[in-house]
Amino acid sequence: MREQYGKIGSVYIRLAEECAELIQSLMKIERFGPLNFHPTNPTDLNIYAVEREIEDVEIAIKAFRREIYNSFKISELNCAKAKLNVAKEALNETSRSINM
Repeated sequence: MREQYGKIGSVYIRLAEECAELIQSLMKIERFGPLNFHPTNPTDLNIYAVEREIEDVEIAIKAFRREIYNSFKISELNCAKAKLNVAKEALNETSRSINM
């Protein structure tokens, strides 16, 4: 996530955008393979792009959680936290399957 864009839009939009970028990177691996690269930068393998996007999603999740903790009651947080854990596990499972 570029620093200059880190605060543009709501925390929900930023998280959704980072997830979309991760999906796009994963689809490039599906189509072209993890060791393929963009023609203008042969040292930037697709797998490196996925790793960067995972880091960006993790940052966005932390920002999302901070926003949630500042906005909702504890009982609502427990439900949200459980749902986020399910989403995070799904993301981790996708990452593990790529690293086979």
